[in-house]
Amino acid sequence: APYMLRALSSYESPMVPKHHLEGQDVKTAKLANNPIGTGPFKFVEWKKGQYMRLDKNENYWREGRPYLDRIVGRFVPDASTRAAAMEKGEVLYAAYNAVSNVEAVRLNKEKDNIGLTTDGYSMINPMALIEFNTKEGPFTDAAVRRAISTAIDRQYMIDTIFFGYGKPATSALSSNFSATGLHAEMPNYPANGDVAAANKILDDAGYSKDANGVRMKATFDLIPYGEDWKRGGQYIQQVLGEIGIQVDLRYEDVPTWLKRIYHNYDFEMNLNYFYQLSDPVLGVHRHYGTNMIRKGTHFVNSSRYSNPELDALLSAGMTTPDATKRAEIYLDIQKILANDMPVVNLFELEFLVVYNTKLKGAYDSAMGAYASFGDAYLD
Repeated sequence: APYMLRALSSYESPMVPKHHLEGQDVKTAKLANNPIGTGPFKFVEWKKGQYMRLDKNENYWREGRPYLDRIVGRFVPDASTRAAAMEKGEVLYAAYNAVSNVEAVRLNKEKDNIGLTTDGYSMINPMALIEFNTKEGPFTDAAVRRAISTAIDRQYMIDTIFFGYGKPATSALSSNFSATGLHAEMPNYPANGDVAAANKILDDAGYSKDANGVRMKATFDLIPYGEDWKRGGQYIQQVLGEIGIQVDLRYEDVPTWLKRIYHNYDFEMNLNYFYQLSDPVLGVHRHYGTNMIRKGTHFVNSSRYSNPELDALLSAGMTTPDATKRAEIYLDIQKILANDMPVVNLFELEFLVVYNTKLKGAYDSAMGAYASFGDAYLD
């Protein structure tokens, strides 16, 4: 299988000690709160809601590594407090937009010792998107979903909300798959949005506006990962209003949101992002295959989209070794998804790493914050 070697990376297939888990419930096993790893640092302490401490592994197999004696990861729920901690030098490293883009850009401009980089995310290949409940509610009709995709100005979102960090999506697959010939640009993905065209799609589909200009109403759930996503939701709320879709925003804590979306399917549309990873089999299939409708499993096919033709193509894409034939398969996959649009891809995310410049070697690999920090050191 063409994806197999990539699937064996430490991110996708981490090793766990069998003798610590055999015959136990993974959720309640001692190992769940006292992890045992093979990397340059060993777990020492976890004060839930406060910090996690890792100390140097004296038995690490790489001679002379790690350079650091200790890593302390702090849990800081408030966005402004995270930015202040970075500014004061209390924190040396913040990844995955832990510091919002607006604050990150400000700190980098005002402080000589604060650096920014987008390095360290190429392996995860993140994509911002909207999931729809395709089984019930106002978005069971693919025409409505296509209209929404057509209306949204992706470049505007990138420029005004994420300060230029990102790239408009042009299909269900990231353009990063172009290197292997798997990505193709699709219709219904205008970079700058087309409200007039979106209104026509809805008119032609028979969705008329009432006296207040409203065609339908819906609740829009937002991924609870910070202010950037709230602002993104507010923009989408505004542009959907221009095509007659009135949405109320809902922003909850992470456990409540996860339960709503992946356990109860109690949503209509949901702003989210996924990792497409290094091959579509690893990061894309899980959101569209019928076999990935798994109630209670997070970050899979919560839309409950099911298409037998697509399922057959996904299976072929998983097992076909010939690169040319595989590209043809994924072209067909992208065509189906551009028409059915169970998920609207918005833009390829460029997460920021905000770091104190005295910290070196912590963001140089394709895995970024998921890497070992074995080569990190203080200058």
